[in-house]
Amino acid sequence: MLAIVKELDTETRDKLVNRYFWGESAIFAKMLHDVFSWPLVGIVVGKLVRHAGVRHPAGTILDSRGFHETDEDFAAAFVDEQPDYVVRDIEPDDIREHHNVTRLAKDRARIAAEHILPGLPWPERSAKKVCTLAFAIARILEDNGYRLKISAHGEPRILLVPTKDMGCIYVLTPEDVSGTYIVELCEPEVPKMTEAAK
Repeated sequence: MLAIVKELDTETRDKLVNRYFWGESAIFAKMLHDVFSWPLVGIVVGKLVRHAGVRHPAGTILDSRGFHETDEDFAAAFVDEQPDYVVRDIEPDDIREHHNVTRLAKDRARIAAEHILPGLPWPERSAKKVCTLAFAIARILEDNGYRLKISAHGEPRILLVPTKDMGCIYVLTPEDVSGTYIVELCEPEVPKMTEAAK
């Protein structure tokens, strides 16, 4: 059996990059700091950390957009609105003072980061765990005389939803009878309420 991790489509990837650039950079940076032990770097205005990233051992700065060769490149998006910024090393307490960085938020950022920055040396990838689960599910079905099969009426799909509300799910879709699964990160669709349900 084979599992193929599907790359994010451009629209989903851009949404995740923007979420962790404009709104939740401190969460993203703290997660990278916790995973890799790379020092935190911030764009600081007064005492407020306006944007955060981490400093890679090679000296570049990393945020959801990718690597930045210089401090100026890292801060370029903020120069016009915050001309009095300073790019400097920061401590986790600098982030905690102004941002609510929860374990759940960092877990969600980790899943997104593995997909938008796949080239990083992640110690263990969520998608790999999902592939392991796909193999286990297929084995259990097989041992009990069943298998997932693509039907003419639509694709059977396995939805793996984290027990915590992480705002994303993995969808496993069997590709063909060879036992290949496509593993895809998706944001769950919120069902629309009908007028009768309101």
